[in-house]
Amino acid sequence: MLLGLAVAIMSSCETVKKVTTKKDEGEKIVTKEGGKTGKAITKYMEKHAEEIKAVLENGSVEAQKQKIRITFESGVLFAFNSSELGIVAKANLTKFAEILNANPDTKLLIEGHSDDKGDLEVNKAISLNRANEVANYLKSKGVKKARIETYGYGPSKPKVDNSTAANRALNRRVEIVIYASDTLVQRAKNGSL
Repeated sequence: MLLGLAVAIMSSCETVKKVTTKKDEGEKIVTKEGGKTGKAITKYMEKHAEEIKAVLENGSVEAQKQKIRITFESGVLFAFNSSELGIVAKANLTKFAEILNANPDTKLLIEGHSDDKGDLEVNKAISLNRANEVANYLKSKGVKKARIETYGYGPSKPKVDNSTAANRALNRRVEIVIYASDTLVQRAKNGSL
């Protein structure tokens, strides 16, 4: 009995240390490392977020422990009901791509979101098209395809309720999650980060 309890306690400790990367209905659960490795990745991401904040206009940048979340309201990137990037958006994404290319050991999940007005399938399609348009533009600027995943959530993950026009505008957005690649995790484990 005591042996079983000890094994259960040890197993739960291991679970706390590391959650492996997986995809769950489009939601990316990034690898979370504990101890010195986790601290090194968090420090790296905080520094990387500051670099991005220094050059990125019209987007909010938030370091979230071992990842960075960048949010662009769709009006900043796209015309209404369009998935074609505007001139200002391209200039902003060009600067962003330069930082990404200087930090090749990160991966990206580009998420498209919409409000709840109109047909659900149309909203999912436009949110995916917008995520793909951002991904394609970053790839055209040298960001490796293998680093990028896209997902169109449609209206399923609103930031705020959709009760007003202002709130619906906030829900129409593209978010980019930057997280550690296996190479970055290994560098952190080796102490070479």
